[in-house]
Parts: sequence; C-alpha cells; structure tokens
Amino acid sequence: MARENQGLQITLIVFVVLTILLGAFCFVFFSQSKDLTAKLTEAQKDAEHAKGAVGSLEDDLKKLKQYIGFTENDDVQTIQETFKKDMAAYASSFPADTQYYHQVVGAMYKSMESAYAQRDEERKTTKMQKAQLAAVDMNVTKQIDPLKAKIQTVETESADAVARANAARDLLKTDKRNLEESLKNQKTAHTTEVTELQGKATALAQELKKKADDYGVVRQKLEDITRPNPDRFQGAVDYVSQHDRTVYINLGWADGLRPQVNFSVYPAEENQVTELARKAKIEVTEVIGAHRAKARIISDRPTDPILPQDRLFTAIWSPNEPRHFALTGSFDLNNDGQSDLDRIHTLIELNGGVVDAPRDAEGKRHGKLSIDTRFLIVGKEPDASSPPDALKDHTDMITQANDHKIEKIKLSDFLDMVGWKPEVEVSQYDATGNANLPMQPHEHVQQPGNPISEIFKPRKPPRSSGGSAF
Repeated sequence: MARENQGLQITLIVFVVLTILLGAFCFVFFSQSKDLTAKLTEAQKDAEHAKGAVGSLEDDLKKLKQYIGFTENDDVQTIQETFKKDMAAYASSFPADTQYYHQVVGAMYKSMESAYAQRDEERKTTKMQKAQLAAVDMNVTKQIDPLKAKIQTVETESADAVARANAARDLLKTDKRNLEESLKNQKTAHTTEVTELQGKATALAQELKKKADDYGVVRQKLEDITRPNPDRFQGAVDYVSQHDRTVYINLGWADGLRPQVNFSVYPAEENQVTELARKAKIEVTEVIGAHRAKARIISDRPTDPILPQDRLFTAIWSPNEPRHFALTGSFDLNNDGQSDLDRIHTLIELNGGVVDAPRDAEGKRHGKLSIDTRFLIVGKEPDASSPPDALKDHTDMITQANDHKIEKIKLSDFLDMVGWKPEVEVSQYDATGNANLPMQPHEHVQQPGNPISEIFKPRKPPRSSGGSAF
C-alpha cells in the first residue's frame, strides 16, 4: 500500500514537473508569438506602403512612357535603343549633356520659331515682289498691245511673202526639172568623153610603158658605157719614191682632184679592173699642180711594187664629174652600237662624191634618187627595233634603185673602194714588257690627209737570197 502511494507520488511529481515545463514553454512560445505577430503586422504595413509606392511608381512610369511616345508594354531596353537612334538622328549636333528629349524639343521649338519667323519675313518679301511684278506686268501689257498690232501686220505681210515664195518655189521646180534634163544630157556626154579619155589613157599608159622599157635599155647602155673598163682608168703614176713611200700621179686641180681621194693601182699592161689585178692602194695627200698630185702608199705588195705608168682607178671619182651615192639601212663601222652615217657621208665627200637623198638627224629623208645616182650603198636592213618608218624608207630606196637601174653595193664594197681600214688600238710597251700604255692619237697616229709620221720607217723590198725568186 505504501509502495502504491509512493508510485502515485512520483507520478504526481512528474506530472507537476511536466505541467510546470509545459506552462513555461507555453509562456515562452506565447511571448515569441506575440513579438512575431507584432513584427508581421508591421511588415504587412510596410508591404502595403511599399506596394502603394510601387503602384505610384508604375503609374508614373506609364505616364512617362506616354509622355515620350511609348506604350505601356515597351521595356527599358527598347526605350534605350529608340532614344539612342532619336538622339543620333535629331540631336547629333547638340552637346552630350543636352541630348535629352526635353532639351532637344526646346531647341527644336526655338529653331522652328526662327524658321517660322524667317518664313513670315519671306512671305512679306514675296508679297512685296508680287506687287512689284504686278506693276511690271501692267507696264509690260501697255507695251505689248502695240507690239501685238505690229505682229498682226507682220503676219499679214508674211502671208503675202509665203504666197510669193510658193510662186517662186514653183518656178524653181520648173527650173530644176530643166536643169536635171540638162544635167542628164551633160552626164551622157561626159560618160562618152570619159570613155574616150580612158581609151586615150590606156594608149598613153602603153606608150609610157614602152618608153620606160626604152629608158631601161638606154640606162643599161649608159651603165655599160660608164662601167669601169680599160678605157676608164682615170690616171697613171708618174714617179715612185719607195724610200718615203710617196707616189706622184698625173692628176691635179684641173681635173677636180682633191686630197684624201683613194685610188687602186693596176699594172700598166692590165686591161681589166679586177680585185685580183689590183697591186696597191694610194691616198692623195696634196694637189700640187694642174695635173700633178702627191699621194701616199696605203697598201702594196713588196713582191709587186708600184712602178711608173701604172694605171689608177677609183669607182667614186672621175675627172670633173663627181659620182653620186645614196645610202639606205643602218651603218656601224666599229660595232659600238652608234650610227656612223655621218662618217660615211664624210668619206664620200672626201673622195669627191655627192650624197643624194640624204637623211637628217631625225632620220627624215630629203630628196629622191635620180638618173645621176651611180651607187646605192646598202647597210644593215631595219629590224623590229628600228623606227616604224625605217623599213618603209628602206623598201622605197630599194624600189627607186631598181626603177632607175642603180647599182646596189654593200658597205664593205664601198669601204674597199675608198681604202678605209678599221681603227686598230695601238699599245706601247714599257721596259718590263707591260702593254698597258695605249698610244694617244695625237702622239704618233697618222691622221688622214697628213704626211706619213716620221716614226714609220720606209719599207724596202726583200733582198734576194740564194734560191729565192726575188
């Protein structure tokens, strides 16, 4: 019994303790719940206030969108992009700190006010000008009325003139028909005359061809007459000095001879002017009489020396009758790439010849070949690098030479005629045998037309030795 009471007491104590704990817990929970309820109430009030503020801001935002021309549904990004485009289009000239709708609208309004004011001023000016123009029109009308009367008079007179012109035109038509008939008759007569003239022209052309053929025959005969032959030797050797290699000939100033003319020397008994028969070449250095001249030996054969009575011949000179030459093509004597045309002219003139149809420095030819032209010296034919007119000129010269039966010779043949030799560089040797001292022309080189330099010793014919043919 005592144990049951003790258990009941313990249970009661536990219950009391639990009740106390539950009461304490409820008290604490109630206290916190009250604080939380107060805070919740305050938060709800703040939320209501914020909601009201947000609603006010949304209303303001909608009004602002409407003010600047946007709808309620336009977002901020769309508004920003549109704003940038508007500023770039309408306010690019404004300072950056004034590029806003309010400032831009104000500035544009001021600009429009200024434009309207200017427009009103222009309207006033236009009105004044219209008034002045009306006054001018009135004045012009007063002046035009007399002119209209004059115009009517002129129109009447013009109608009369047209009538007279029509009558004249009819008359001209009649004259035209008469002229056409006359022209037709004249044309028929002209056709007949042309036919007769064509027949005469054909006959004349045939006659001209026959005369040209006859001329060719005569030219050939003349060429045969003037071609070198035994009777055409121009002179002879009078005296020979082998010591100083000087020759005296029987030609002089009375024969039209002058220094630097070259002659080929042929044996006295020779009857043919040939390359094989030629025994030497000489150059006239001084004309000392009417029929007397001094010459130097250019080349000879020691085995067949020049003798008195040997005959002289040159193709480019004849007594008192200069030979005529013409040139075509390009000429380069020393292969230096430069034209030597002037030197060829000089060689011809020095030997008493005449240049026909020469070319000037620009390559333009002056004159034509004629019956007096004896030789056409043909140089290098023009190629693709030559001037455009060079080939045509060369062809024309060849054609003229063929038409006139002019003898064509190569440059080498001409140079052989005049005895020209290419320049040779001469070197001096020092004591050690070095050949690095080129001879200067003014020191020792023989110049054309001057006596032979003293440094050249006269050659002597080879002495006969036992068993020699000499």
